[in-house]
Amino acid sequence: MRSRGEFLRFFLLVGVCLPFGGGLARAVPAQAGDPVQSEAKLRAAMERSPENATYAARLGALLASENRQEEASELFEKALRLNPGDQETRRNLAASHWRLGRLAEARENLQTVLKVHPEDSLAILLLGLVSEDLGDHPSAAKLLESVPQVVRQRPASVSALARAYYHLGEQKKAREALLDLLYHPDDVQGVFQAARTAAEFGDYDTAQKLFSALRATYPDHGILEYNIALSEFSVGRFADSEKTLQAAIATGVPTADMYALLGWCYQRQGKHVEAVHSFQRAIGLDSSRDTLFLDLAEVLSENKDFQGALEIIRRVLKVFPPSARAYELVGSAKLHQAEPKAAVEWYLKAQKIAPADAEASLGVAVAQWAANETEQARNSFEQGTTRYPGNAMFHLQYAEFLLDLAEAGDRSVEPRAGEHLQACLKLEPSNPEAHYYLGRLLLQQEKYEDAVAELKVAENLSPQGATIHYALGRAYQKLGRLEEAAKENEKFRYLKKQEESEGSTSTPSGKPDG
Repeated sequence: MRSRGEFLRFFLLVGVCLPFGGGLARAVPAQAGDPVQSEAKLRAAMERSPENATYAARLGALLASENRQEEASELFEKALRLNPGDQETRRNLAASHWRLGRLAEARENLQTVLKVHPEDSLAILLLGLVSEDLGDHPSAAKLLESVPQVVRQRPASVSALARAYYHLGEQKKAREALLDLLYHPDDVQGVFQAARTAAEFGDYDTAQKLFSALRATYPDHGILEYNIALSEFSVGRFADSEKTLQAAIATGVPTADMYALLGWCYQRQGKHVEAVHSFQRAIGLDSSRDTLFLDLAEVLSENKDFQGALEIIRRVLKVFPPSARAYELVGSAKLHQAEPKAAVEWYLKAQKIAPADAEASLGVAVAQWAANETEQARNSFEQGTTRYPGNAMFHLQYAEFLLDLAEAGDRSVEPRAGEHLQACLKLEPSNPEAHYYLGRLLLQQEKYEDAVAELKVAENLSPQGATIHYALGRAYQKLGRLEEAAKENEKFRYLKKQEESEGSTSTPSGKPDG
């Protein structure tokens, strides 16, 4: 989350009192005392002396400090028409433009200021923040790095520098910048936002350290503990996240978000009954959010209660506006209920509502595959992997589809399947399914040693995968390693029996049921 408003107040209240020479001297301060009286006096002064740029600049600074940015901008512009060389007012105008989201104008004015006063550290700082908001991450990093003393004064500017680093792939620099705030913990809101910046970019370890440092000082205990739990959940520490949430609920005022996250903690640990109860409590606290109902429907689907999930979604669609997620959940349930043609229709509805939603497009392709609409599925997969090249699951599912065709006799698609498996692994190197299917492809191509290597990686990543042990047993058998083959076959039979007792939703080939 960006802290434009917070930093802008700092900039106006401190910056306008710093002249370009760097020492303390009188510049164009905002008026002290009662702001209503100050505004009235300045407006009266402007009426008496309409050509006096100082009055317009002072009134602009006063209104900007009250977050009346449109009015402030007009006054700064008037002051600059009267006195174009007033670079401090130009800098304040840039600050107001930044606050209003008029980023290109803010950048232009700051560049003008810096041509005249290249050492103005506050203008450099603000230009760095504007550049980050414009997505010019290299410029943002370069500018903010050049004024470290000013950046360190406020966590908001440290967060902006860290964002630039994260975007540039310089995680170490981002982490160091944010963790330096642990030695300057006075601005608790700023440190909190810095922690959220780390979490936004998936740096949950850094986020956890910053959030935890605030436990004794942050005013809203519930919000802080929720964010700590969210960071724990995001790195797979589901039991820790559960404990954090339970403690927060027991000692404070529980919220719907707390119970929803607790529900996902339970679900990821296989505590399905507790998960359902937790989502029901979340809905009891806030029934105005369709996302909570859809979370519950998703949990029921994961627990194979498809009828229960569909009943909740029907209620959602009666009360709330249609959503792609609701349609996708219906499509998923229909697919698991062996109604692939119905699933296609629901996924197409989702795609119509959200044409840019990769999940809807993938759902269409998978449902078409399950419905034996082979050419339509191939076209959907091809279009999807072209449109969403960074979506690992699209590449994986397309590869599975192609391998299914290869097993049916069309061996010409095997190279294409291999390409998509490699694309998936480039995006997600630890994806066990991709390693499994690549191993299976190598097995089909009689590259048995290579197949064993891939399947062993898959086994290490997912030791409970029955089909992995089945394929590994075949590979060992082809190599004449019969004792190892027998062990893998025994593991396969044991795990397969477990899957059948729980109700499996996929065949060893990976093709969806239906």
